[in-house]
Amino acid sequence: MKSNLVLQVGPVVKNLRKKKQLSQEELAHRCLKDRASISMLERDIKVPTLPTLVLLAYAFDMKPSELLEEIENYGDK
Repeated sequence: MKSNLVLQVGPVVKNLRKKKQLSQEELAHRCLKDRASISMLERDIKVPTLPTLVLLAYAFDMKPSELLEEIENYGDK
């Protein structure tokens, strides 16, 4: 069973990607991943590793701690 925080990663990644006006392909390139991996993350099919979370944060011009805070606070807004 996935925790609530894990289930919040996908929507947060998708929202931030759209806010930054990035395609899945562009985000994947910034994170050294492929588009399919980003798609699976956004749909909560794949759980990101810590290194992937760090790369995502940098791709969004954020500190990793800021990304984790976004994930933790998702739904509180």
